[in-house]
Amino acid sequence: MSTPLYNNQQRVFALNFFSNLASSKYGTEAELQAELNLRLRAMLSNQSVVDRIDTWAIVWGPVVYQSPEEKLKVATNAMYVAFNQESNQYVVAIAGTNPISTYGWFTEDFDVRTSVPWPYATPTGYSPRISNGTSIGVGILLNTMKSNGAGLQAFLTSTLAQAKSPVEVIVTGHSLGGALSASVALALFNLQGQWDPGHLATVSALPSAGATPGNADFSRYFGDSLGLRTIRVWNRLDVVPHAWQLDMLEAVPSLYWPYLVAGSLVQAFVGLAVASSLAGSGGPFSGDRYLQLLPQTPGLAGQVNITATYVPASEVFQFTVDLIVKGLLKRLGVPPFIEDALVAVLNLVLARIDTTSTLEEILEWLELELEKIPLIGKYIPEIIRLMSLILKLLSELYVFLVQLGYQHVEAYFELEGIPDLPPLMKSINPENAKALDFIPALPQIEERLLTNLNRVLTEEFKQATGLVLRV
Repeated sequence: MSTPLYNNQQRVFALNFFSNLASSKYGTEAELQAELNLRLRAMLSNQSVVDRIDTWAIVWGPVVYQSPEEKLKVATNAMYVAFNQESNQYVVAIAGTNPISTYGWFTEDFDVRTSVPWPYATPTGYSPRISNGTSIGVGILLNTMKSNGAGLQAFLTSTLAQAKSPVEVIVTGHSLGGALSASVALALFNLQGQWDPGHLATVSALPSAGATPGNADFSRYFGDSLGLRTIRVWNRLDVVPHAWQLDMLEAVPSLYWPYLVAGSLVQAFVGLAVASSLAGSGGPFSGDRYLQLLPQTPGLAGQVNITATYVPASEVFQFTVDLIVKGLLKRLGVPPFIEDALVAVLNLVLARIDTTSTLEEILEWLELELEKIPLIGKYIPEIIRLMSLILKLLSELYVFLVQLGYQHVEAYFELEGIPDLPPLMKSINPENAKALDFIPALPQIEERLLTNLNRVLTEEFKQATGLVLRV
């Protein structure tokens, strides 16, 4: 048998990412599950993939879960188990945040203002707690998601009952899947007496790009339980693994300096994240705040992507128009008659710009079109001033998010030494490119982004940044 081109860590990382092949797609739970099954099997049967990661069989799943609270028909969570006979390894691969899942983003990812006790064990000397969002996600993965009527633990029970030699169960995931996979691994470790009474299995974890699942006691308990069996992968320029540890969050605005300076909106969003972190860990005087798992693990040496610090003005303008149409001007207190006129003009300008247009040119065209509307003539200087500020703030936010998206997804393939995998995934099926999306899907969650902008756009913030229309 030939030796795979990828080492064991790279193979598990690849299997990890394949769990996201139903992301950015629409359909019922059954349709998305069939879609993931089709794409996953196409991936694992492709000879170029086999050459890299060896032969893996899908032995449980894939399973897609769609929360009833999702506004759109999209995947909230996805998971599958693959088995390699040569290494006797079972890999439990858990999908990360689906870019178009509002429930994934705003419940499982961001619901950290409250925390709950770790329910799978009561360890002596520890008081482990996890964020409410992580708790919900782990519960879905362990208790709700089933393949042919069997949940993950039931599958492992039947599998280990037939095992004749020791096996390794590796739980892996990226982003949201990073936080969830580490937590699921610890839960399986705690519950092993139920699903593997003979203790033939060794439980290990390979979480990547994950935010903090829980408090300092959870981190310590995880380290003492699975620290020697865990490879935590994180890019030091990735914003996500900086959450929700307070000192790491506070470092986020300067992550890309001097190539990219965080603007006022970025700093305000970081302030919200800090407030959530403090609330979820018992307040500013708590001695048991959120702490990253295995905090001594050095981050991979990511590099700022210089090309991603320059985004075409047309993209920024489209991003701005989408937010304005969804109600940003209302949140700024702009009178309805000015809002209606401005939206109409923005759509006219949008039709004439291209990737070579600059923000200065866009503002000039905007002013020319506004001058054609006599009823708002006296307000034009103020409207242009306000639009200039909005474009500046949103441009800074958008460029930061683009860099964040690169550091959170694409950079990991480079840092893991497998830059050939994304193009291979896309060549097998061009639609697989969507599994690697992060920032391009932002327009599809604009309503929730606006909800958080509303928390940022306080009167104090608007006065400080000039976002006030003086009419």
